[in-house]
Order: sequence, then C-alpha cells, then structure tokens
Amino acid sequence: MRALLLPALPDGTQLSSMRWSSVYRVSHRIVPAYAKGSVFIAGDAAHIHPPVGGQGMNTGLQDAHNLAWKLSLAAKGLAQPALLESYSEERQPVGVDVVRSKSAALNAVFAREAATPAMRETQLLVTYRGSRIVADECRDMDVTSPAPGDRVPELGNLQQAFVGHARRLHECVGRGRHVLLGYIEAPGAQYDAFVEGCAALDALLHGLASAVLIAAPGCEVPSNEQITVLTDAANEFTTAFRAPGGTVWGVRPDAHIGWRSHRCSKEAVKEWLRHSIQL
Repeated sequence: MRALLLPALPDGTQLSSMRWSSVYRVSHRIVPAYAKGSVFIAGDAAHIHPPVGGQGMNTGLQDAHNLAWKLSLAAKGLAQPALLESYSEERQPVGVDVVRSKSAALNAVFAREAATPAMRETQLLVTYRGSRIVADECRDMDVTSPAPGDRVPELGNLQQAFVGHARRLHECVGRGRHVLLGYIEAPGAQYDAFVEGCAALDALLHGLASAVLIAAPGCEVPSNEQITVLTDAANEFTTAFRAPGGTVWGVRPDAHIGWRSHRCSKEAVKEWLRHSIQL
C-alpha cells in the first residue's frame, strides 16, 4: 500500500496502522430493453457502471425525463401507446454508450492515460437522431446545424420587449411542454404562417404547448399574448441554427428537437404530432 500511495502524496507523508482493506470490483451492466409491456425501468435499475465522471445521476434523470413526458401524453389520451415504445429505443443506446465509455474511462485512469474530454461528460451531446419519433423536412441544411434528435442549443443573448435583461433560450423550452420554435426575418407571410401553426399545436395538445418566435434584428412583430417573441440582437440564434427565415422547429418536452421544417402551417404541425406522438 505504501508503494502504491506514497508516490502520489506530498513529501513527508507517513502511512501506518491500516485497520481495514477490501478489493474494489467494478460492475458494469445494462438491461437489453428499458420497457416490456406496461413495465418501464430507469436509472440504476437499467444500468450500472463505474463512477468515473459522476454520470449515474445524469443518465438516470435523462431516462426519467424522456419517459415522463411520453407517459403523461399517453395517460391523457393524447398519444397512442406506440409513443412509449420509443422510450427504450431512444434511451437504451445512450445507456450502452455510458456503460461502455465509463468502463473504458476507468481503465484509462488505472493505466494513467489522458482523461475523457470534459464536454462529453456533460451529456449535453446526447442525440436521438434516427429515432422513429423525430422528423426532418430540412435535409438540405448544414449538417452541423441542430437537427431533429439533438438538444436545443443554449443561447443567452436574446432580447424581449419590456424585459431589461437578456433572455436564455432554455428558459422557454422543455419544462414538460411541447414548444413550437420559429425564426422569421420579415413580418407578413412568415409571421402569419407561424401563428397558424401555433393555433394548431395548442388545439391538438389542449394547452400543453407554447410558442417561441425568434425575430431577426429590425423585424417588428405584432403583439400576441400567446407567443413569446425574442429578438436575435446579437445574431447568436442565426449563428447557432444557420436557418433561413420561415424555418420552424418542434421542441419536445425534454428540450430535444423533434421536428424541423422550412414551412409552418396547420397541416404541417398536425403531421409533426401524428409522427412524433402517434396522435
């Protein structure tokens, strides 16, 4: 024990009188599916792995959030049971990745190799691209722009009328609600189409949805109490999303993008919900 520990401790440190010792054995396991019939599992019941990076709680909370909004809609009769099948399909691959990466990270620690890059440890890069309940009608867009399945990027320099401080985009998405997120560069047709889509979303989800409209600098938008209007004063949204005016994103209650389209209309929103929650 002295030979192992003293090289890593300050000079002059003494070790003596060891009263107890044990062998630490690493466990890493994951279930083959997170759901069977009407039974769902999440968190430590679904996956265990080495504590490197402290990702057990993060992963479990993401499991619970992913399942909760789907269960809520199904229990209210607003979604078909098929929506619940996407829980295991989306989260089980994430669990596999976490178990594998944490086991590899622990081996790297034992081998005294370089640590895993910090950004990966945040789990903000988790994506559900390819999930059966996400849809993309903008396949011509920059491949590096946020796409259906990705988490909505965090932006912090958006301006709102009569609010004296900058607004964060994540203040307006997630939180258990579907959100229609739009971007317009000019009032008129783009704004009218977004309003139509918002009305359709609210009617279909019976008040369990909200709308956020990002306006380009200098774009004056009519007052509408049903829509949160934020101005992209620092061009932060434009830089992050790289999308033309008129583009809309359907944001899921877990703050991941569920749908993206160059057009917004009543029918387009209905089609998104039919696809995403099996309405």
